[in-house]
Amino acid sequence: MGNPIDWLEKKAKQAKYNLEAGIIDGFTDNVRQALESFRQAANQYEQSVNTYSSDWEGEKKQQFLSHQQELNAAKFAGQNVAEELIQELRRKAAEYRQKASHVD
Repeated sequence: MGNPIDWLEKKAKQAKYNLEAGIIDGFTDNVRQALESFRQAANQYEQSVNTYSSDWEGEKKQQFLSHQQELNAAKFAGQNVAEELIQELRRKAAEYRQKASHVD
């Protein structure tokens, strides 16, 4: 069986790495939930806009369209950042799990 102290140290390191991976999984879930809330809010906004702005004309309509373009750009940028963050968090969690499985 080997030295019990070495075995305990190995198990402690594995537990530490697995705990870190689990914490990162929690962060990933939080980012996913925030992204989903963001998407739902953007969809609700677009539905409201389509309902109430169809009769707008002139300068009011142009200002609104300009504002709408800015919001769309921010929406896409935010979604891209969130997706990149999720990918990086997944990569980091997998790295910790890999370390846990290869503790000597």
